[in-house]
Amino acid sequence: MSDGNASWQPSSVEQSDRPNRAAMVAGAAVATVVLATVGAIGGWALAKSDGSEPLNQAGPSATVTAEPTSSKTSKPRPSTSTPSAGKTTASVPAGQFALPDLTGQSFERVRQDLRDRGLGWQLIFGKDGENPAVLRTDPPAGANVRKGTAVKVFVAGAAPLADVPEVVALSCNEAKTQIVDAGFEPAYPNGKNGLVVRQEPRPGAQLRWNEKVVIYCGNLPTTLPDQPTPAA
Repeated sequence: MSDGNASWQPSSVEQSDRPNRAAMVAGAAVATVVLATVGAIGGWALAKSDGSEPLNQAGPSATVTAEPTSSKTSKPRPSTSTPSAGKTTASVPAGQFALPDLTGQSFERVRQDLRDRGLGWQLIFGKDGENPAVLRTDPPAGANVRKGTAVKVFVAGAAPLADVPEVVALSCNEAKTQIVDAGFEPAYPNGKNGLVVRQEPRPGAQLRWNEKVVIYCGNLPTTLPDQPTPAA
């Protein structure tokens, strides 16, 4: 017979059931956490397989693909440096000009061209033939020259014959112009002042280009001296 004041004690069945219930509750909580974690991982894997990116990946991806680098798209800036004159265009000093290309033209035309430009000339003929074409010049075409520069003109053929003009009674300077125009070189034994009182050879005689015509300048006498008879 039990004591009436004794407290109630659970049966052995009830005592053994309490620990089992606690374990079941703890296991259920752990299972819930695991399932939630697996679900999250599975969802991320599915999203990855669909080609989508997590939201926190969009920033860096956009930065890489949004704009190409400036070195590929920017236009080259024009150079501000001034190119050297030798590379762009030949610099012609003040008071000078470029000699034109005169090759292939007749020597008479070239001589007149040089004369019109204020240049001197020296005709250098070949040994034979009648070709009047200019082979080359010295200085060459394109060289910078100034007025008064003497240009050597090399002619393919030999010097042709020409008639000596009459210059007696002309001023020495005027006689010089006519002699040069005819293709000869004037010579002044007694100076360049006054009028021409005599010339050698006589007017109408034939000489080759570049040969000399001698003129005597001074005071014109009342009676002109006899002109020498040209050699046969």
